[in-house]
Amino acid sequence: MKRLKNNCAWNYHGSKGKFYDKIKHLLPNVPEIECLDLFAGGASLSSMLPDNWEITCNDKIWDIGKMQGQFLSDYLDSGDSAEDWVTSLAKESLVKGKDDLEGYLEAKKCYNQLKDSTRWEGGYIFFDLVCSSFSNYIRFNDSGEWNLNFGKRYFNPSMQKKLVGWLERMEKKKSVDFTCNDWREVNFEEYSFIIIDPTYLNTCAQYNSSWKEEDTIELLKAVDGYVALGGEFIMFEEVLSKGTPNKIITDWMKKYKHVTLGDESVGCNYQRKDGITLEVCIYN
Repeated sequence: MKRLKNNCAWNYHGSKGKFYDKIKHLLPNVPEIECLDLFAGGASLSSMLPDNWEITCNDKIWDIGKMQGQFLSDYLDSGDSAEDWVTSLAKESLVKGKDDLEGYLEAKKCYNQLKDSTRWEGGYIFFDLVCSSFSNYIRFNDSGEWNLNFGKRYFNPSMQKKLVGWLERMEKKKSVDFTCNDWREVNFEEYSFIIIDPTYLNTCAQYNSSWKEEDTIELLKAVDGYVALGGEFIMFEEVLSKGTPNKIITDWMKKYKHVTLGDESVGCNYQRKDGITLEVCIYN
């Protein structure tokens, strides 16, 4: 099975693993380091980091962090190769193909019947839903129930290859921990290097649409405080979104350095209209 380099294991939107080759020279050149991936999402970038780093992957969405942590733990405990483990996982999927609407509805029903105290029992069902939902989106209603239509997709061979590659990269790490905290609850001082990939103001997805301008401003102040204490960081942001400047970021980033990652307006979102979307990586 051919491994797919730099890919998110489950098509997580906004994955930054694709930028690794562009930003790897910005990483601290030290043998060991305690690194925090503050908004880890699909943890594709974390999986590319040096193997001897101690890495904490944090994401506010409980299901994401717990799912990834459980996948890695179950795989390591199994003693199987990553390819064999993923093949077994695919066989157990409730959604058997791109036309299996019935399987998707069953997964959705099972997941939504879980109580908060037992939700992890549906971690694999959550994975099924993400693999099979419309555009691989994540969306919950106000009651915390899964709230997306079937996307005529499933845990197909391409996604299986991505997960195999992710597991093989992660198992080489000295230490990987998955946490599920609001970023304000995280003590930056415990880490010597932080990767920051917050919600972009002009491109909020449904599952993080509560992110506001005030949140960005508060985060930037926290980063400044961390730098004042000697911390190092890289931060992904947009300076242009469909042609609209992000003045908060362009003003703030003047005190630091940055590299341009390119125009991400092509092919990344079917809803995008005319206008350049320019993404950057800011660092100190």
